[in-house]
Amino acid sequence: MRKAVPRKPSIKTTPVSPLSFRMPPDLRSRLRRFAKERHLAEAEALRLVVSERRDEIDNERELAAAERWQFKQAYASWRRYQQDGGRTVPWESIQQIFVDALAKRPPPSNRSNTRHTSSRAPSSMSTSALRWRISWRMRRGAGSRSSPRTSTR
Repeated sequence: MRKAVPRKPSIKTTPVSPLSFRMPPDLRSRLRRFAKERHLAEAEALRLVVSERRDEIDNERELAAAERWQFKQAYASWRRYQQDGGRTVPWESIQQIFVDALAKRPPPSNRSNTRHTSSRAPSSMSTSALRWRISWRMRRGAGSRSSPRTSTR
C-alpha cells in the first residue's frame, strides 16, 4: 500500500524578480511603519499599497465611464423630450395618483394599455391607466426610491 503524498499545487506561479529602487528615508520609514502595523514584511506591504492604489485608479476610471454613460443617457432623454414637443402629464394628475395609492383605493376600471415591458409609460396610455400602473407598482414595492412608501421620515 502506498503512502499518501501531498500533491503539488496545480496553480503554476511564475517566479517574481526582485525590484530594486531607491526610496527617500522618510518614505521608507512610513512604509516600515505601515508594514509593522499590519504585521507584514516591507516587500509585502509595498505590494499591498501598490495593488490598492491600482484598484483605486481602476475604480475611478470605471466611475468616470459610468458617469459619462449616465450623462449621455440623460442628454438623449432630454433630446427625445424636446423632439416630442415637451408633452407632460399635468402635476395634479401625478399628485392624485399618489393620493389614491396612499388611500389604497382600488385601481380604475380602465386597465387598457397597462401591460408594457419598458419602464416608460407610452404616450398613448390614458391618465387612469397610468394612475393604476403607478399605484400597482407602489403596492408591489417597485416604485421609485423617493416614493412616500420608502421614504424614511
